[in-house]
Amino acid sequence: MAVWVCVAVCVPAWRVAAAETQTASPPVPLTLEAAIQEAMAHNASLQAASLRLQQAEAGVRLARAIRKREWRLEGAANAYVEQNADPQYWFRHEELVNELSVTLADGGKARGEVLVALADAIVARAEYDQSAADLRLQVASAYFAAVQTVEEERWAEEGGRLLRGHLDVARTRVGEGAAPQLDVVRAEAGLAEAEAELRSAQAETARAWYDLVALLGRSPSTEVGTVDTVLGEAAASLPPDQACQAARDGAPVVRVRDAELAVARAGLKLAKSQHKPDLSFALGYTLGNDVTDSRQIITGGFRWSLPLNDHGAHEAREDSAEAAILAADQDLIQAKIGAESAVLKALAGLDGARERLRAMDQVVRLQEAVHDRSATGYEEGAISMRDVLDAGFDLTSARRDRVQAACDLQTRLAELEALVGAASVGRPTGAATPEAPRTEEGAQP
Repeated sequence: MAVWVCVAVCVPAWRVAAAETQTASPPVPLTLEAAIQEAMAHNASLQAASLRLQQAEAGVRLARAIRKREWRLEGAANAYVEQNADPQYWFRHEELVNELSVTLADGGKARGEVLVALADAIVARAEYDQSAADLRLQVASAYFAAVQTVEEERWAEEGGRLLRGHLDVARTRVGEGAAPQLDVVRAEAGLAEAEAELRSAQAETARAWYDLVALLGRSPSTEVGTVDTVLGEAAASLPPDQACQAARDGAPVVRVRDAELAVARAGLKLAKSQHKPDLSFALGYTLGNDVTDSRQIITGGFRWSLPLNDHGAHEAREDSAEAAILAADQDLIQAKIGAESAVLKALAGLDGARERLRAMDQVVRLQEAVHDRSATGYEEGAISMRDVLDAGFDLTSARRDRVQAACDLQTRLAELEALVGAASVGRPTGAATPEAPRTEEGAQP
């Protein structure tokens, strides 16, 4: 049964200098999708994966160019001397040789090279998508960690405000003689503790920002910016059977292993083509002359070549390719099992996060009621200052725990999206999706 949870978290702007706040317009908040797009455009690791994909696609174009029938024109200019039967006479010969040739068949070697290049491009495509999915998850995790620290800082400030109010009430009651001076001392100590927690929260806020900008590819010296988001409704997750099927079919790691299996199969085709004959046609023209006469010779014919004995090299190549196919197939099976297991664990964690968030919503409501009654009871002289301070700390802790639960839920949703291979994973700019290897011309495997 899908559970929809609406969590509204208003995240204030990150702190900036007071003078800048007065003179400059508020900075534009960084949204999650904008952070992901910026990371995908500037992250060095993803750019390297994009370049490897472009390199593989260039290899496909090269293999296809080599496969096309190529006419070759070769020529030579020769001169030599020949001794007659009479040792006293030598004859000089000169000739100009031109030959035009074309390969008619190569036993499938060029086609095998194309298959291998295509499979390599598919591997590079799958590896890029996996890197992109990993980066999206890292950015989402860092982003919601930043949101969490901002909210925790806000609630730490709110906790300090509550304690200052309790301190004012304590001083009033002590001045009226209705409470001991110890209440003021306890309230001051509680306020000092709240201010220490606020400073700690501010340090965590800055640390989380620098973790995020590192993933975005920005300079570490980038000024602290703003993140402002509303954690809206957490979408209902897929049923377990659908999620597992999606992972088996489209998980990035499964796609990589599937592409590696295609590489192994293409390698076997290439290995088998190495022991097949090459056939070519050649047309030659020779112009020659010597001291007695001149001649022109036109030749034409077919040529073929076949290795008679390679000492078992082609059998070894085929055995190696077949073993690579078996290994790649086992890797694919294990990748599907691992992806399905990871999805089930992620779904369990997601359900736990939803339940924790629901529980924390209730805890916060109860703690707010306890705090309000404690504050009223202290003003009426029925509750001690210690109880009021405990209620204030418990309320602040509950609010921060609820923020953590809300951000944890969003992070787990991003994790599940990465595991099932979400379609939102981007592409490198200008890179085309390489086509799948073909077993025969025009036939898709």
